[in-house]
Amino acid sequence: MPASVWRRGLERERRLEEARECVERCLAQHPQDARALYFRAFLLHRAGSNGEAETALRDLLKTNPADPNVKISASHLLGVVLDATGQYAEAMRSLYDSKALVRQSADTASLEKVYETMVRARCELLAALRPENIGRWREEADTAASPERLAFFGRAAAQRDDLD
Repeated sequence: MPASVWRRGLERERRLEEARECVERCLAQHPQDARALYFRAFLLHRAGSNGEAETALRDLLKTNPADPNVKISASHLLGVVLDATGQYAEAMRSLYDSKALVRQSADTASLEKVYETMVRARCELLAALRPENIGRWREEADTAASPERLAFFGRAAAQRDDLD
C-alpha cells in the first residue's frame, strides 16, 4: 500500500500520532517530497499547532511544488490555518490564490469531452427504458425472487405487504 494512502487512512481514523510518525519516516528518506511536506503541515494543523503548520506551508509554497494538487491544497490549507489564527485578510488572499490555481489547472476541454460522453451514454440507457424492457425485467425478477432478496422496480412494497 502506498505510504500516502496509509497516512490518509491513519489520519481519518484519528490515529494522528501514527500518521505523523509515518510522515516523518517518509521525509527522512525523501526530505523534498511535496506531498509528505503538505501532509506534515496538515497534521500539525489537526494537532492545533497552527503556527508550525503556517511556517511549514509557507516553506512548501516557496519551493513552488511541481504537483498542482499539492500547490492547490497547500494554498487552501494555509488559508484555513490563517483563518484559525485570526489573520482573516491574509487567509482570504490565500483562499483566492487556491481558487485561482484550481482554475488554471482545470482542463476544461477534456472535462467537456467526458461530460459529452456521459450524456450520450445516459441517453442510450434511457432509450432502453421502454415499457416492454421494464416488463421483461420485472418478469425475470419475479421468477428469480426469493423472500430474502430485495425486489426489483417497486416490488419491495408488494413483498412488504405480503409479510404483514
